[in-house]
Amino acid sequence: MILKKWPLLALCSLFSGCLSMSEKEKTENLSGPADVSGSIATGIDSGFLSVGEWPKDNWWESFNSPVLNKWIEEGFAQNPSLRALENRVESARQKSKVVESKLFPFLFFDADDSITYFSKNGLTHSFNPSLPLHGYQADLSLSFSYEFDFWSKYRNLFRAAFGEMLAEKAEYEQAKLILSTSLVQSYFALVINEKKADLYKKLVTVAENRALLRNKLLEGALSSKLPGLFDEETVNEARQNLLSIEDEIRTEKHLVNILLGKGPDADLCLDLSCPASLEVLQIPDNVSLDLIARRPDIAARIRRMEALAAQVSAAKADFFPSVNLNAFAGLQSLSFSNLFSLGSKTGTVDPAIHLPIFVGGAIKANLREKKALFDQSVFDYNALLLQSVQEVADIISGIRATFTQKKLQENSVEAAVQRLYLTELRKEGGLDSLFSVLDLEEEKLNQSIKDLNLLYTQYAFAVKLIKSLGGGYRYEP
Repeated sequence: MILKKWPLLALCSLFSGCLSMSEKEKTENLSGPADVSGSIATGIDSGFLSVGEWPKDNWWESFNSPVLNKWIEEGFAQNPSLRALENRVESARQKSKVVESKLFPFLFFDADDSITYFSKNGLTHSFNPSLPLHGYQADLSLSFSYEFDFWSKYRNLFRAAFGEMLAEKAEYEQAKLILSTSLVQSYFALVINEKKADLYKKLVTVAENRALLRNKLLEGALSSKLPGLFDEETVNEARQNLLSIEDEIRTEKHLVNILLGKGPDADLCLDLSCPASLEVLQIPDNVSLDLIARRPDIAARIRRMEALAAQVSAAKADFFPSVNLNAFAGLQSLSFSNLFSLGSKTGTVDPAIHLPIFVGGAIKANLREKKALFDQSVFDYNALLLQSVQEVADIISGIRATFTQKKLQENSVEAAVQRLYLTELRKEGGLDSLFSVLDLEEEKLNQSIKDLNLLYTQYAFAVKLIKSLGGGYRYEP
């Protein structure tokens, strides 16, 4: 008997294999990794990039800031958007388990007790005149239901649901990467802005001292009123810049608190250390090949492509017959006293085959829809891959420009410091005026502010580079 079933099982296995999407179908529109080695080589030749490893899991610890480490730990634990994504992942996981249950038989237990008054002239009493008009019926049964998955429909639906769950996990990792890079960038913005605020306060003092000196000259009829008006304008401008930077600091604090899942006015640990100038950033030399495996947003697209490929395979199975087996066994009696006797046993076995003949093109349309969605996901993946390598190339270009400007600006700051020092010596020797000293002190402060702006841009590019490389994420097939 078993030997007679082998040809049928072999035929089912053959069709099951044919129903799955072939590798050719999956990859016919898929783009290969785009080459970014030229930009990397140029960045390394500039001296501002060196060949290194991919970012570590806790890459932010390389900045050696306990405050920053604490912020990211709190953000991962409390950020509401991240917590919502955690529940999306869990929801997708449970949904995949629901779909997986279709691969197993269903077994139910039923118990029923009904009290009935039979019509004397009804059909039941006519065939059973000895049956009492008042009675009840008790039923106990186990029912069994199973659909044979010859065409791998439910296996593919489970693969699709599981793939969606993996895609949600990758998107969760992408959200963690966005949150951590945002906190790191906000940290450096606060550090730099605090330093800039100190410089702007000094600029206000310099402008006020110049205006005060000009007023004394005006009172002694040693100067006209016109230069004093310019000095007053400079004072107002310096105060405006100070107010602007203080507003930026408050706004950045609000952003950090929101990222940490707190109210905007919550107390924030601000024991911040000013970073030193960055000299060289590290970048892996195999970015073009391994970027796909290191970015969670690309991994999410891959998982969704795999899920849609499984849905296409499942849609093909609808063209073939479904084979079901339903059965139940139990006890049925009109009295409890006889319910557990052999005469009360009952049961049935109900095999069934369901073959679609005409459904108005619904099955074919469903297959074409799934295939179109799969092709769309492939092209979305291609676009994201191109966008990713462009992002890396743009960041490398920005690093070269910013680091070069930072070196030049450091020279400008040093020159301003030297000019101020020499002018102070000249003033002490009576060869120069206090106005010249104040002017050069103002220039030195402005050059220092420009230097801090470039320092922040350096760190911003360092964070963007880490984000473009996927942080510490690794795709696991």
